[in-house]
Amino acid sequence: MSIKSGTGTRWGYAVAVWGVLFAIPSLLWAMGSTFGARSTVAPELVRLAQDRVPWFLAVLWVTGFLKLVGAAIGLGLTRPRGRLAGRSLVFCGGGAAVLLIWHGGLFVLHGILVETGAAAVDSGVEAVRGAPRPPNSMVDRQ
Repeated sequence: MSIKSGTGTRWGYAVAVWGVLFAIPSLLWAMGSTFGARSTVAPELVRLAQDRVPWFLAVLWVTGFLKLVGAAIGLGLTRPRGRLAGRSLVFCGGGAAVLLIWHGGLFVLHGILVETGAAAVDSGVEAVRGAPRPPNSMVDRQ
């Protein structure tokens, strides 16, 4: 089966790039960084990453690698393949594209809104970012 240059190939590369872009934060957080997490992730999750909780680190590694699998599926969509493999890749690629666009779009949009001040931030997030906590907050109860 030959592949035609065009929209399908471009979408495959787009899926691959999107998967890699969203694997990077998971893998960075698994390695100990909280870059980008403080304004976009629940404070309890940021704390788990900072405290290096083993089960949470495993979740971060697994989700990072699953996102890379999604990127590999995207690349697979750009290569010649047989009939059955082609249908499977198109099905998986379509599902991966929908999930990554939905998740990534929400992730990016929320981060932009928070950073520009257009959206309010949960008081727990402010505590992680270094702002003073209000008394009797959920963070104080732990």
